[in-house]
Amino acid sequence: MLALLLLPLALAADPVPLDVGIPLSLGADGQYYQEDLPVWRTGSLIVSLKTEDADWVRDLDGVDQIRRLNGGPATFRVQMRPGHDELALSAFLQGDPRLRYAHPNMAVELHPHALPNDPFFEDQWHLRNVGQASDSSLPGSDINVLPAWEITQGEGLIIAILDSGVDTSHPDLDIVSGFTSDSVGDENPDLSYSGHGHGTACAGLAAGKGDNGLGVTGVAPQAQIMGVRILGAINEWSDIHDAIVYAVDNGAGVLSNSWGNSETCASFTLPEVVFDGLYHAEEVGRNGYGSAWVMSMGNDDCDNSNDGYMRVSSTIGVGSLNDQDRLAAYSNYGKNMDIVASSGDWGRPMMVTTDITGEEGYGAHKGDDNYTGGFSGTSAAAPVVSGVVALMFASNPRLDIWTAVDVICQTAVRVNPEEAEYDEDGESVLYGCGRIDAGAAVQAIANQPPGVPQDLSPGEDVYLDQATLRWSPAVDADGEPLLYEVRMWLAEDPDAAWDITDLDQPQLDMRPDVDYGNYYGAKVRAVDAWGPGAWSEAVEFKVKRTPGPPEPEGCSTGGRSSSAAWLLAMGGLLLMRRRR
Repeated sequence: MLALLLLPLALAADPVPLDVGIPLSLGADGQYYQEDLPVWRTGSLIVSLKTEDADWVRDLDGVDQIRRLNGGPATFRVQMRPGHDELALSAFLQGDPRLRYAHPNMAVELHPHALPNDPFFEDQWHLRNVGQASDSSLPGSDINVLPAWEITQGEGLIIAILDSGVDTSHPDLDIVSGFTSDSVGDENPDLSYSGHGHGTACAGLAAGKGDNGLGVTGVAPQAQIMGVRILGAINEWSDIHDAIVYAVDNGAGVLSNSWGNSETCASFTLPEVVFDGLYHAEEVGRNGYGSAWVMSMGNDDCDNSNDGYMRVSSTIGVGSLNDQDRLAAYSNYGKNMDIVASSGDWGRPMMVTTDITGEEGYGAHKGDDNYTGGFSGTSAAAPVVSGVVALMFASNPRLDIWTAVDVICQTAVRVNPEEAEYDEDGESVLYGCGRIDAGAAVQAIANQPPGVPQDLSPGEDVYLDQATLRWSPAVDADGEPLLYEVRMWLAEDPDAAWDITDLDQPQLDMRPDVDYGNYYGAKVRAVDAWGPGAWSEAVEFKVKRTPGPPEPEGCSTGGRSSSAAWLLAMGGLLLMRRRR
């Protein structure tokens, strides 16, 4: 058996290089470096073999267990027993002819390539809490958005802010045309309304422009904002219906709502006209995958389970956490609350976000009138969740609203379990499913649709006995297995189409579906685990009668068709045989 000795690792002024298969050295500060990169020991090494025989690796002195890595050659993570040195074993194995390579399995700290350069980003503890908000802040009490930003920043999504209006002139917001229930106004705030800054503050939390050198960044910094002004006046139920339908029909994938009825935790049922609007969002939004309806629970420290909006199954109800991962003192709660998100609290740090430009609004943050540092409440938590949902939809355009809610719940962080008393399904009346985790939610569902099938054939006439549709295999960016779906129709009646599904090869035998003399159309799309991709371009073709056998040489048809002459000739031969 191999006896392993600890490598002599005396500290020196300059890093001491180690012959272990990678350019590893030990600095005078006791820190290991892989060239200039700080790394940490794990007690394991990586061993990649030229053959599949790994028994001899298991038998090496000091080896506790080995685990093969996913895919590729026979490469293993080799865990050492306590008191045995993975660096020494790596050094010993260098040059072994049975190996492709061996080196220590060092740990490295990963960071996003860059943090946003917005000057107030470091004040936005809800995005990245490193204890900067106060001496008693809990580092990590945030929505963990940085891993999500490595995948998407919300590009292509529109978040509708149904509120007091949004300042369309704000330089830190990407605005699309909005809506107001006031027939004489537009989506900009009515400055005579006391809460005129509310919608603009919500907009900045959801989708303030990121990395533009201005102010703040939103949760979905590349999403666009649609201002829908409904606060500041007595609204008819039909106004709320129209606001929802306008937002959905004009491309909003998320509808963010930081408002409620005037009565504290009142019990009421929504009228059918509002249900119609919400049903429209579910069924029509995002090409049928649904637009999300996100709503704050309210700020009255009471059970809001019987609120009419919260009783709608598609509503994402949001409560507030402070910077210590505790339910904010004011936050409503209830059995219909889905999630809690970072926000401010009484006597605790508040939220930094956009404000109405100039001297209007809530007041300046660090001397800048276009921002405020005092926004809070479940009003702040709801647009934070809306931004996370926008990130999810951007990372997977085929994610439906029901799956999105399930994933948000499944990936949430179950904070404060003693107080929350989560049930066996991981849900709590006080905390919902826990604190939303943007990084985990986006990573769980990120997926791109499969590519569009190309090169469909036939593109012209086809014989009845050779009626096969073929196409080039589609490409899937995520490497998932694909099935195919073909849609066919009669050319004279394209509305009467039929689908052939679950094809595991890039071709279809059309003979059971076509008849002689008809014109047909066909198109194809690929299907992965999330559903179908886009349809290919259509091809149209006519089905021709199958041709008969060729005419025998030297046979004259006497003016008859060749196939008829052939039949006459064959009949004569048969007759002669019978006479014999």
